[in-house]
Amino acid sequence: MGPVPFILLNLLFSVQAAYTGPVLLLAGNRQAQKDRLTLEHAANEADKADEQNVEILKAILKGSQMTERNTELTLQILQHLQTQCRRTLKPTLPRA
Repeated sequence: MGPVPFILLNLLFSVQAAYTGPVLLLAGNRQAQKDRLTLEHAANEADKADEQNVEILKAILKGSQMTERNTELTLQILQHLQTQCRRTLKPTLPRA
């Protein structure tokens, strides 16, 4: 067996390596691009979720403030009713 088959085998391996390298680099670049797009999308979705959370918290705060004001007005009404009841139900002293 002479050196010719080994020279041809070495040539085949070189040709295979010559086209495999760029293909692997292209595949890596495509995957990196996909990963970047996925991360950008995830970041955008996280920003949207943060904005929604802020809006929900604002709505909760507004509802809480309205509930507090409602409670204050209810207490004022109750105090007014108590005053009116006391005036109306105040025992009158018999006149002599």
